[in-house]
Amino acid sequence: VDPDSTGARLDITYRASSGRHIVVELKRPKLISLDFMTLLTQARKYKNAVEEYYRVTYVGKPIPPLDIYILIGRAPAHYNESDR
Repeated sequence: VDPDSTGARLDITYRASSGRHIVVELKRPKLISLDFMTLLTQARKYKNAVEEYYRVTYVGKPIPPLDIYILIGRAPAHYNESDR
């Protein structure tokens, strides 16, 4: 699939497994300007988008559990292990 023609991004994947829906995004390993709050905001956007899709597409049905993983090469700035 040509990402330019479909709008697809090869660094993000979405799958369903055992009733859970999973979003995984791969960040470039050399990124050093990652901020914890920016990553959290991005994860919330994915969550809101998937939930909105289910509300519109499957009206009246429960939204399935959703796991969001953002894989990074190093701990982001302002990250505190207690925020995990």
